[in-house]
Amino acid sequence: MAIIFITGMSGVGKTTTLEHLALEGYHVVETDVGYTGVIETDQGTEIGWDEEKIQHLIDHYQDKDLFISGCYANQGKFYQYFDQVVLFTADLNTMFKRIDQRTNNNYGKTEA
Repeated sequence: MAIIFITGMSGVGKTTTLEHLALEGYHVVETDVGYTGVIETDQGTEIGWDEEKIQHLIDHYQDKDLFISGCYANQGKFYQYFDQVVLFTADLNTMFKRIDQRTNNNYGKTEA
C-alpha cells in the first residue's frame, strides 16, 4: 500500500486526475471537502488542513493505494508520511481558463 499526495495550485488538474483514478478503482480523497479548517500562520489565519483529520486518515488507511490531493500552507508537515509527493503545474493562462470553465468547484471564481 502506498499513499501518494498530489498537489498544485487551483486549475492544474488535481480533481480531474482524482476522478480518473477513482474510475480505475483507486481510493481517492480530495481534501478540499471535510479535511480543512482555520489555521494560524505567520500572516494570520487561513484555511488549511485539519491536522488531526489528515493524521487520522494517514494512520488508519490500510487498503490499497491511496491518492490524496490538496494545496494548503500546512501540508508540508505531512510529507514524511507520503510515499510520493507529485506537484502538478500548468501555465497561468491554462489555470485561469480551467478555473473559469469548471462547474464542480467555485473556488477562485470571485475577486475576494
